[in-house]
Amino acid sequence: MKTKRAIKFILLVVAALLSLFAVGCGSSGKGKHKHVYDQQDTSSVYLVTAADCTHKATYYYSCSCGEKGTDTYEYGEYAGHNFVNYVYDENATCSADGTKTAICSTSGCNQTDTIAATGTKLPHTYSDTWSNDENKHWHNAICEHMNEREAEADHVWDNGVVTLPPTETSDGEKLHTCTVCGREKKVSVSALEHVHTFEEKWSYDENKHWHAATCNHVEEKKGEENHAFVLDVAHSIEPTLYENGVNVYVCSVCEYMKEETTTKIASFTVIFYDARGNVISEKNYAIGSSKIVMPVAPVKVGYSFVEWVSVEDETEIGAVVFANAQENAVYSFNPVYRKQHTVTFVDYNGNVLDTLTVLDGQRIAGTDVPAIPARVGYTATWSDAVTSNAVTEDMTISPVYSVVTYEVTFIDKDGNPLAYVNEKGESVNIQTVTHGSFAIIPEYPQYWFDKTTLKLYEFSGWSADVENIQANHIGSNVIKALYEKETEKPVIAIKIAGVFAKVSITLPKGMDVYSLKLSMKWSNDNGLCGITLAQLETISSLNKDACGETLCTVGDKNGDESWLTYNNKNNTLDFMWNCGNGHFVGA
Repeated sequence: MKTKRAIKFILLVVAALLSLFAVGCGSSGKGKHKHVYDQQDTSSVYLVTAADCTHKATYYYSCSCGEKGTDTYEYGEYAGHNFVNYVYDENATCSADGTKTAICSTSGCNQTDTIAATGTKLPHTYSDTWSNDENKHWHNAICEHMNEREAEADHVWDNGVVTLPPTETSDGEKLHTCTVCGREKKVSVSALEHVHTFEEKWSYDENKHWHAATCNHVEEKKGEENHAFVLDVAHSIEPTLYENGVNVYVCSVCEYMKEETTTKIASFTVIFYDARGNVISEKNYAIGSSKIVMPVAPVKVGYSFVEWVSVEDETEIGAVVFANAQENAVYSFNPVYRKQHTVTFVDYNGNVLDTLTVLDGQRIAGTDVPAIPARVGYTATWSDAVTSNAVTEDMTISPVYSVVTYEVTFIDKDGNPLAYVNEKGESVNIQTVTHGSFAIIPEYPQYWFDKTTLKLYEFSGWSADVENIQANHIGSNVIKALYEKETEKPVIAIKIAGVFAKVSITLPKGMDVYSLKLSMKWSNDNGLCGITLAQLETISSLNKDACGETLCTVGDKNGDESWLTYNNKNNTLDFMWNCGNGHFVGA
């Protein structure tokens, strides 16, 4: 404060000197400077009063020449309060320090400032009476902090006073008092000792066995000791791939039983799903197993099951090495289906021979093609396309039939081949005929003469059905002309030997009389040989009857003696005659 006053005094002296200087300047004669005090110079030279908390600083106006005037002005900001003497407010508690307050020392300013009075916090106050519980005692705070305790300590129990003497059958009681706070507690006094009795059989819990007391002192135990367990194999359960096992142990002393869980067999799981993602099979397999059981895939209409593939990467199940599976690994598989087609095999009548189910794009195996039933007159095979082309749709397959052809030959009764003339004019002995068709009939003799029996037979048919050829007719199976019916006409057979002619006449059956007229001629120029008389040498009859005068006559008939009359039925007449040295050529 003294320093400020000294500074203020010096400033006043400087101001007075400047005033004298100004007076001297102003008193000059005409032509001298005239002061104008309109300058606001805030140099300390012009300071009148310093700023405080209620006033700004004041300064003298000055002339441009530096001369100080007498008028003042305010400039700058208010100065801060000056708090010096703080007084304790007497407001501390046991929870917090109190405060202290100061008044601004600036004259006329009554502004106050309050700050914490550090270290003035009051101590707690406690009751003189002891509080306690069953373990400790203490003095409770009686200030606002009721949870505060002082002198907390364990009870100090005296030796106690027996309030209920024990007996052999019941405990007594003793009353103990804390020597500090006076709290009391009752303690049981053990019953008087007596000779205990125990059961012969064992009592037990999960850890020990013992003989229980049979007297009133049931808490007494005899021979108490830990169980001596041995494994009971008969009642134990082996672990499986799905469940933990159980080892059963029995105490060898008291027969108490306990169970101990054994971990299930280390395994991996294989799951099969149907086409909709539903589980159809889920099984566990021991680690190291290389084979698994695959379920039958559900039927999908119009499709055939092809393979199980991995859900994760579509690996075929056959490529998965299950022997390398890790414990608790899970393998999941989905079914793969391929569209299927029905292939029906039929014969030429449309009768079903067999039906196959073939996957789309596959070929029919040769071993799956059915045998073709025999069909008379035809050969049959399956087309090569049946097994070479991939199946892409339902189909019905028929065999390829080829008609069987036969070679056919005709012969006459004597074994000579018979031919027919085709449209080209060619003579054909062997013809080719399809099965069941007809053969072209060659030219054949209408009659056949049996030289042995001297009988004439009419053609009666063929040795096979020429309208329905069903076999080869060559070699030993040629078609022969058949002559099985004797003709209704007489037959004359002539045999010439030298100058002798033997004439055989065969007569049809059923005739009563036949008249034959014979004429002969020579083959040379010797002329004709007319027959006037026939010399009968031998007569043979089919019915072996002798040819007498009544059956055979030679003589006149209507004036002509060249007639031989034979009036026997069913007979053959042989006769001979001599007619010179020529040869007989006709009759």
